[in-house]
Amino acid sequence: MAGKRGKRLELTWANKDMRLLSHDDVSYEWVDPADWRVAEVRLLDEVELVGDDDAENLLIIGDATHALTSLASLPEVRDRFVGQVKLCYIDPPFNTGQTFQHYDDAVEHSVWLTMLRDRLVQIKKLLRPDGSVWVHLDDVEQHRARAVLDEVFGAENFVATVIWEKTDSPRMDAKLFSTSHDYIHVFRKSDAFRLNQVRNDKSNATKVDEDGRPYYLNPLRARGGQGSTREARPNLYYGIEDPDGNLVFPKLPDGSDGAWRWGQDKLAKEAHRIEWTQTKGKWSPNYRIYEDGDRTRPPGTLWSFAEAGSTRTSANEIKALLGGTAFATPKPERLIEMVLKIGSDPGDLVLDCFAGSGTTAAVAHKLKRRWVTVELSRSNVASFVQPRLTKVVMGTDDGGISTSVTEVPEVALETDVDREAMRRVARDLPDLQAEGVLEEFGELTPEVVDTVSKALRKLARVRKRTSSINERRGGFRVLTVDRSMFEDIDGTRVRLPTAPQDGAA
Repeated sequence: MAGKRGKRLELTWANKDMRLLSHDDVSYEWVDPADWRVAEVRLLDEVELVGDDDAENLLIIGDATHALTSLASLPEVRDRFVGQVKLCYIDPPFNTGQTFQHYDDAVEHSVWLTMLRDRLVQIKKLLRPDGSVWVHLDDVEQHRARAVLDEVFGAENFVATVIWEKTDSPRMDAKLFSTSHDYIHVFRKSDAFRLNQVRNDKSNATKVDEDGRPYYLNPLRARGGQGSTREARPNLYYGIEDPDGNLVFPKLPDGSDGAWRWGQDKLAKEAHRIEWTQTKGKWSPNYRIYEDGDRTRPPGTLWSFAEAGSTRTSANEIKALLGGTAFATPKPERLIEMVLKIGSDPGDLVLDCFAGSGTTAAVAHKLKRRWVTVELSRSNVASFVQPRLTKVVMGTDDGGISTSVTEVPEVALETDVDREAMRRVARDLPDLQAEGVLEEFGELTPEVVDTVSKALRKLARVRKRTSSINERRGGFRVLTVDRSMFEDIDGTRVRLPTAPQDGAA
């Protein structure tokens, strides 16, 4: 929008200048920002301790607005939370126009936007200078939410939008497009924010040298094209002696003179990296490219269901964990694991003020982060969040990421590998038998070795199930947001509530 100097682009909506007061029946009321009921700081009452007595983790039952205000304002807790949260992940109701079993997801846009804005303002106050907020949404509100995030955090603090492939198969009953992804908007509090690198599981290595270092081969002959001919690079055209003692010259596919990638001086220095391969009786020189010992890379923005799990994954996790009880919109633990490993470190404080089924807190605990999670629905807490987190701290949750992953390194098979050695390798890859590779090999011809090698490479990262993450550790405190100190008289005035009579609830 165009305006006077000093104005900035912003999204406007009905009642944007007002606040929302939540009620116990999960309804909202528009009120003036000066209304004492939204400005008040409510007490937090501890009702239960689960696990160790020194537990710092909090499960708060109540509306996020009141809970976050209390964390930021109560003298006994504010120093532990204001400016102390490293990462906040929220998965708010998507406002899809549907009514779900566990909460009403059909509020008008202005209500939804005000609800989101008010929570983001509170979250920002709790974040560390190097902290970040991750907002998970679908197509219904994500574009408007991005504008609200720009307004609260500043457009300059936008980090990325992650696309999560949430389905592992198309919806055949879709009337238009079969939607297969969600969005996660990532914003930082300031430029002090830093991301953690992620492990690079993709490997081009097909061989291992004498010292156990993985590598792959690249042809020494330059690829055809400008600059790869004898005329263009005469210093790169020379003969190299092959294993049979004959000179080999670089030839292009059409038989014309090509060029090597290296000059003779470099060839002499890097002779230990040269490896010859033979095809149809002809030798070709290659050079070894070793993998970097640091197998990490910057995180990408496209997360497939294969690496982050799908909605089917998360539904199965909840059913297995809670004896078949289903939750409408759970998120897979691997997805949250990726978020927390990229945006936080062990010991950091993680916040989620839309607990849902408790996935964020569960994963944070397993990854040795401290956590605070808030849930308005008491039935959600009773049916999902508290039972789930109790299993986590007691070490009886062996689902989700509780099963750690051990990778089997890639194996290179040469023609001189005997049958028993091949069988030993295959036994380390249990899924290999399903591929039929453990049938009688017969003579180890190059074709047989090639078939087995491809199968081994395909299954080189078979996941071995262990339970190293599944351990009894820590605990959490269950708190409730206390009732308001004020009550509505006639719609225009509020007053302090009268004390309950003796024996009254």
